[in-house]
Amino acid sequence: MLWIPRIGAAAMAAALSLLLQPIHAQGSPDDLLSRFEHDPNPIHRAKLLPKLGDTEFAAVRKDVADGDVTAAVQVLQKYHDQARSCLDGLDGQNTDAEKHPSGFKELEYSLRETLRRLDNLMGSLTRDEQDEFSALHKDLDEMNKHVIHELFPRQADPSAPPPAKPQSREPAR
Repeated sequence: MLWIPRIGAAAMAAALSLLLQPIHAQGSPDDLLSRFEHDPNPIHRAKLLPKLGDTEFAAVRKDVADGDVTAAVQVLQKYHDQARSCLDGLDGQNTDAEKHPSGFKELEYSLRETLRRLDNLMGSLTRDEQDEFSALHKDLDEMNKHVIHELFPRQADPSAPPPAKPQSREPAR
């Protein structure tokens, strides 16, 4: 009968370690950046980008609120470079994103969210301040369109023939 408490204690320890794992997995912004920079797998890097983009855009907002638009543009440029490296890595794998979207969908989500946030932010800036962000906005938008085309090539190309309709499975009368 002694083995039952030991199994219970081992199961409790395993459950506790699983509960604590997500807290550690999220990590600090520095931990996310370190994991992003040191991971050679473009899919893993793309999966880290949404969380990393969240922390970096918080820094962009803070810099703009502090009146330091130049610092905000530098942080956004860093995000742009990270997104570009993910896109180049994913494209370099020659993967069919429509069939294997892992990495592409996270990159598209991150780009879309960043563009939405940037649009909201730019609405509150002066014309001169907006101009500092406009080139990055344009390039991020082009990357997003490229990723969408990779994920949905038939919907993105109007000249492509529509996919065949599935055959009806109704019995003949």
